[in-house]
Amino acid sequence: MLLACLLTVVFFGFQSPDSSAIDSLVLHDGIFIYGDNFTAENGVTGGSGTYDDPFVIEGWDINLTQSAYDQSQFHHGIYIVGSEEWFVIRNLTIHSGLVQIDQSSFTGGNGIVLQSSAHGRIENCNLIGNLVGIEIMSCENIQIIGNTIQQNLHGVMAGGSSFLIEENDISYNSGGNLELNYVTDSLILNNSVAGSDSWIGLNLYGAERCTVTGNRVSYNAGTGVNIGFCKHCTIVNNTITNNGVGMAVYGSEETVYEPNYFRNNEYDIQGADDDGGVLGPVQYVFILWIGAAIVIAIIAVLVERGRTNPPGKMATTIPMTPGQAP
Repeated sequence: MLLACLLTVVFFGFQSPDSSAIDSLVLHDGIFIYGDNFTAENGVTGGSGTYDDPFVIEGWDINLTQSAYDQSQFHHGIYIVGSEEWFVIRNLTIHSGLVQIDQSSFTGGNGIVLQSSAHGRIENCNLIGNLVGIEIMSCENIQIIGNTIQQNLHGVMAGGSSFLIEENDISYNSGGNLELNYVTDSLILNNSVAGSDSWIGLNLYGAERCTVTGNRVSYNAGTGVNIGFCKHCTIVNNTITNNGVGMAVYGSEETVYEPNYFRNNEYDIQGADDDGGVLGPVQYVFILWIGAAIVIAIIAVLVERGRTNPPGKMATTIPMTPGQAP
C-alpha cells in the first residue's frame, strides 16, 4: 500500500497547479459526485478520469452559508463517494459551513468529503470556517498537498484510509487540527499543525505502518502529538514546541518515536514508559542484548559455585593453632 501511495505521488507530481486561478474564483453551489458521475453540471472543469488525464474540479468559490443547512450530502462543499476515477480538486475555496448552536455545540457542512474512493488529490485549496475542513473515510491513495485548512472546528479527519498529507497549513482549528484514526500505509510530511484551542494538534490513533516526519507542531493547548495503540509506525524528526504536552505515547508496538525536537512545552513527553514503553527495533535489540548479558553472568556465577563446592561434598576446614595461622 505504501508503494502504491508513492507511485501515486509520482503521477500527480506531473500536475501543475495554476496558483493564479485562486484569484479569479467563480461562485458555485455544493458539489455531490457519486461513482463516475463527473460532469460539468457537477463542477468538473476538465479531464477524462484516467491516470494520464484525471478529472479536474477547480476555480470555484463555494460559500456554504448560501444554502439552508439540511444535513444532506449537498450541504458539504464537495462530496465524492464510491469513485474509482482519477481526479484532482485544486485552486478553490470552500468556506463558512460551521454553524454554532450554543456555546458548546456546533453543526454544519464540511469543506471536502471523500468516502470509499481512490486516486484523488486535493491541492492548493483554502478550506476556512467549516465543520471539518477535509474528511477522508475508507479511501485509498489520496493526496492532500499544499492546502490552507484553518478556523474549522476540525481541520483534517481521516479514518480507515491510506494517503499522503504534505506541506499543508493545518492551523487554528479549535476542536483538533489533524485527526487520523485507524489509518494504514500513510505519509504525513512537512505540515504546519498549530494553534488548536482545546484538543490535540496531531492525533495518530490505531495506525499501522505510517510515517510522520518533518512536521511543525506548535501552540496546541492540549497535546501536540498523540500516539495511541499504533503498530510499526515511525514518528521522528518533528519539531514540537509550545504545547501543553509535547507528545503522549501509550499502548503502541514496534513504533519509533525518537528523535523529535522539543522546546517550550509544559511537558515534553508523557506515557513513554506505560505498559513497558513504546519500543522501536533498535530498542528491542538493546534490551535483548542486556538480557542475554545478565543470563550469561548468572550462569557464570553458578558454574563457579559448582566448581568450588561440588554437589554432595562439604568444604573441609583444617583447624589451626594461632601459630599456624597465615
